[in-house]
Amino acid sequence: MTNWTLQRPTLDDASRTLDLIVRCDISEYGEPDTDLEDLLFEWDQIDLKRDAWLALTTQDELAGYGAVLPWGEDLRYELYTDPTRGSEDLAQALLARCEQRGLAIAAEGEGEEGVAAKIYVAHVNQRDRWLVERAGFRPGKHVSQMQIQMDSLPPVPDWPTGISVRIADPEQDARAIHELIQAAFDRPDRRRQPFEEWRTYMMRSDIFAADLWFLGIAGGEIVGACLCYEYPGQGWVRQLGVAARWRGRGLGTALLRHAFGELRLRGLATVGLAVESLNPGAYAFYQGVGMKRVRQYDEYTKPLLPGDGASSSAV
Repeated sequence: MTNWTLQRPTLDDASRTLDLIVRCDISEYGEPDTDLEDLLFEWDQIDLKRDAWLALTTQDELAGYGAVLPWGEDLRYELYTDPTRGSEDLAQALLARCEQRGLAIAAEGEGEEGVAAKIYVAHVNQRDRWLVERAGFRPGKHVSQMQIQMDSLPPVPDWPTGISVRIADPEQDARAIHELIQAAFDRPDRRRQPFEEWRTYMMRSDIFAADLWFLGIAGGEIVGACLCYEYPGQGWVRQLGVAARWRGRGLGTALLRHAFGELRLRGLATVGLAVESLNPGAYAFYQGVGMKRVRQYDEYTKPLLPGDGASSSAV
């Protein structure tokens, strides 16, 4: 017999849901990794009455949270259970709801091929890694979060000859920046992110600040971009890209150090970013500018096969 019940969240539940996520973050790596703006953005992308669940104890305490989120052409499952109130049974129940809903969404998109569910598990969370593997998810790449702590301003950037730097003009530069980033991230198995999807994600009104998007310019053309954000107590580099013909000349390092300096001037001594294991050269590059890995999340994937008989009606 369970000592919790599942119900759908409303926007009024956002703060306590964030508190749960933060407790999970701290139990894994000692500090939060989520903020309210990101959670509300995720909730704005889904139907809370169909795509998310809260697990409440008999004392109305929040013990767990699960959600099914869009993730490009795929889906991402979020799974959190309270470090003290949660249990393996609760985690399994939330994952089952995510899987049922994921199969229903895949069925609704009949005719689209290659849809999969992804879930990211902290490398130190052995229970959840075991849980998703037992459910048929298979490990693939991992994502490292890296940080630099700056007691003072970083070294002055050494700009390559012919390069100037300026901040972005959203109306004028958005499509050129998008094209640069997509080309810089190209690899055989990667889907290019469409412009409107990229703009929705990168230029969110709640966190986007054009004066933290730094562009390297050569001959009037954008040849490098370092796209940053300010979060409480921390700066974040979300995307860094350099045009192919300018790689190997120090432009990426210069842009990154310029961004570090601007964020430090704003009082942000910590700057972080994420790098995928599929790009080992990038990991070495960020180490070279003084960043260190502080977290690792392992990506697990499972194909969604409509017709497995799962129902989407579970609460």
